[in-house]
Amino acid sequence: MRKTLNDLPLMAVVLIFVVDLTLIVTTHLRWEHTVDKYLPIEQEMTTLRNSISEAHLWFEEVIGGDKYIDIEKDVMEPFAHKPLKHFIQGLSIFSDEEEYQLIIKDIQKIDLELDTLYLMAKKRWQDTVKHGIGSDLDQEFDLLFKVDIGYIDAMIGHVQQQFSNELRERDVYFQWILILFISVNILVFIVLYWTRREKGRFETALAREKEQAEVTMRSIGDAVITTDTDGWVTFLNTVAEELTGFSNAQAEGRPLLSVFNIINAKTGEVAINPVEKVLKHGLIVGLANHTVLIAKDGREYQIADSAAPIRDTAANIIGVVLVFRDVTKEYALQEKFEREQERLEHAINGTQVGLWDWDLVANTLYFSPRWKSMLGYGDDELTNELTTWSALVHPADLERAQADILRCQKSRDMTYENIHRLRHKDGHWVWILDRGQTIFDEDGKAVRMVGFHTDISQQKEAELALVESNTRYQMLFDESPVPLWEEDFSSLFAYLKKLKESGVDDFRIYFDANPDAVKRCIQMIKVEDVNQATLELHKGESKEQLLGNLEKMLIDRSLIVFKEELIAVAEGKMEFESEAEVKTLSGEPRFVYIRLKIKNDRPGSFKALLATTDITKRKVAEMALSDSEIKIRSVFRAAPIGIGVVTDRVLQEVNSFFCQITGYTKEELLGNSARMLYLSDEDYEYVGREKYRQIQEKGTGTVETQFRRKDGKVIDVLLSSTPLDLSDLKVGVTFTALDITQQKVAAQELRDKEEMMISQSRHAAMGEMISMIAHQWRQPLAVISMGANNMLVDIELEELTENAVKEQSYDILRQTQELTHTIDDFRDFFRPNRVKEKVDIYSVLVDTEKVVGPALKYNDITLKMESDVETSVLIHKRELIQVFLNLINNAKDAVLVHAQRKKEIAITVKEDKDTYKIVICDNGGGVDPAIKAKIFDPYFTTKTKQTGTGLGLYMSKTIIERHFEGKIAVENRSDENGMLIGACFMVSLPKY
Repeated sequence: MRKTLNDLPLMAVVLIFVVDLTLIVTTHLRWEHTVDKYLPIEQEMTTLRNSISEAHLWFEEVIGGDKYIDIEKDVMEPFAHKPLKHFIQGLSIFSDEEEYQLIIKDIQKIDLELDTLYLMAKKRWQDTVKHGIGSDLDQEFDLLFKVDIGYIDAMIGHVQQQFSNELRERDVYFQWILILFISVNILVFIVLYWTRREKGRFETALAREKEQAEVTMRSIGDAVITTDTDGWVTFLNTVAEELTGFSNAQAEGRPLLSVFNIINAKTGEVAINPVEKVLKHGLIVGLANHTVLIAKDGREYQIADSAAPIRDTAANIIGVVLVFRDVTKEYALQEKFEREQERLEHAINGTQVGLWDWDLVANTLYFSPRWKSMLGYGDDELTNELTTWSALVHPADLERAQADILRCQKSRDMTYENIHRLRHKDGHWVWILDRGQTIFDEDGKAVRMVGFHTDISQQKEAELALVESNTRYQMLFDESPVPLWEEDFSSLFAYLKKLKESGVDDFRIYFDANPDAVKRCIQMIKVEDVNQATLELHKGESKEQLLGNLEKMLIDRSLIVFKEELIAVAEGKMEFESEAEVKTLSGEPRFVYIRLKIKNDRPGSFKALLATTDITKRKVAEMALSDSEIKIRSVFRAAPIGIGVVTDRVLQEVNSFFCQITGYTKEELLGNSARMLYLSDEDYEYVGREKYRQIQEKGTGTVETQFRRKDGKVIDVLLSSTPLDLSDLKVGVTFTALDITQQKVAAQELRDKEEMMISQSRHAAMGEMISMIAHQWRQPLAVISMGANNMLVDIELEELTENAVKEQSYDILRQTQELTHTIDDFRDFFRPNRVKEKVDIYSVLVDTEKVVGPALKYNDITLKMESDVETSVLIHKRELIQVFLNLINNAKDAVLVHAQRKKEIAITVKEDKDTYKIVICDNGGGVDPAIKAKIFDPYFTTKTKQTGTGLGLYMSKTIIERHFEGKIAVENRSDENGMLIGACFMVSLPKY
């Protein structure tokens, strides 16, 4: 868990670095690619147009007689357009994109057209020189010039449109990348916050465990004192503080006998120091009887004590623990008991308390009343039998006790001694020291065993408590998650003392001037012990790798912190805390936080306990976070888009580009409500509602609105926002502001241009419709004319009757109504309709058939329409009719050119998951594969200039794809032998 927590900040930093790099590299490269791809073309085409337009004006002037114009330099040289040829050669290797290659091909066509214009100009000038003004070539040249200028203008418009489209795509891409970047930053902050919180929980738990261990030590009922291997006090629990009169803080670092002042109660002499005996023999020792503890305030306590060694995992003695208790009252009772026992012993011939006597010959056993009372029984409650004793012995001790008894019965020189447990009457176990001796007869036969029991429960409990205390102490040291060091500073203190005596009073100046002295001081410090956490931190396998010289764990940067530590020690400070950089045994760098505490255990001896905390992950995260913040600030300052932060819609931070957009300075904006930028309260409230609605639904919000700049100019702005904390919007919101005024103007100009072209296309179709009207009117007009003529003939012949007049009049009325219906059908097509309506596709095809049907019938073309689905689309009905008219008329022309015996046009309406598909097929031979990719281009036509404008299919594609968000495509269909039958135009419209 800890490793995962430590790795999370590093993973988050790597993620934000990748996003940051992606933002910078891709945005820059994609933007430059678009500019480098289209801007030179637009500039070259504009320059070309201006050049040949100016040359045309000079040409007209020189033809009119202006003699000051150089015909070759001012006219013919621009018409030759040599820069364009060089420019085309440099374009072919710039991009492999299909659209770009089509543009190159169109420029090459313009180049060919201009070659023709140049030749025509040469020919016209020669003709003018020979025949004067007024040649027929004038009109041809002017017409060709206008056509070429039209091609150039169309190319400029097309390039501008492609440039605008790609820039718009780049802007959208940049916005999403920026939103992703900000989102990842927010995620990183959340991860770092969670990691810090989990680390705090771990440290709190560790502190709680340490506190619990100290509380446990202090809660022991007996007094406990621990010392180091030199006999200097390291810890007193509460009971020990009460008995000695010293607090733990007062006693810590003092010699044991200055705190634990013990004497022999009978002789008054200073008692032997139990710590020295333990350190000398390495065994558990107890105090002699009648030992008295003299407290700090002079009070005396009779104590019972034992001392035991504290060992590390390698069984080395690292200190001593003393466990003792106040037995003043017990000793008084004991002395009284002993006096009574002495009298009793005399009375019963030396019988002792807890006496047992076993007649091995008769196999009878005697337990004295005192023996039984030690176990809580009366004299008559236990029978004097061996089975009584064996039944009371602890099962784990019985076998060993019996074995000791048997060995004693076999050896004359052996004294029986055994420690075992007997069950007390109330159920608890009493620790018994059982001593005895076997009596042998003259033949060496064991005939009797005599012994006594001593209750040593208190001593055993003390011993067990000591063992448990030692175990806990060792566990705390070895298994502590905090790396711990024990170091000897004695040589270092002697060296610093020597320096002081030599006159050094400012150690900072001294060590700055003598860097080698710092390294020598490092070598004077000896590492005496480390725990397991230290081994893990420094990648060690055994303590021996770290013991001895401290220099192996330090690096050059460590000397800075070590020098500060030296200065502090030299100035008399015994505690020191700082951050430092060290290395593992394998050379890996580590950042640690060190806490050093030095103790002067005895004159000339200075021991230090050093605790270190691995803060490598935190330091790396801090450095990475600092680096990340620098990058974020750099992006914030340099981004070519307005960026800011608001809290409760009050501006808290903005970048310089936002100030450039609004015209205000940073000081004028910060701390003020964003309302100052909006045109009205309604706009301000709408943006707030819409933005926060989108944030709650999607996490981000994008709204288009208008700002009023400081100079009063109104600009169109695209605002995008995302909260700093999704769970609490009050924390603040980051926003971006993009000035889209020029884009809005360009978009409106594009829409106006499209509408104009659609209108041109519609009016271009008017001629065909008038022809259709003429075809439809011929028959009705012929019938009307014939009826009128018949009535005139009947009048001349005086054969006109009333029935004949009525019949001829009815025929004329019927034909007149037919003409009226025809006018209504064509008038509906040109009626303006700017509101989309929900219509059925087949009904639109039926309306289209009313307009184009007579022309098809006149040309013997069969029109088949099929639909087996219910359709519903939201469109401009007149525009869809215009598309169908264009496609059907093109199919009609193709069928007529190929003169099929059976001329057909088939229209089917189908349905898939999300769209309706209208397929218009003919048997007119198909589309030439060489021009298939161009038929939807503007001004491209296979018809003559008198019969085609090249706008029909282009405007059909514009209406379907831009106005209706659909698709249009063309495919050829072949027969079984691979012969082309005709073309199929496929129109897909989204379902309503």
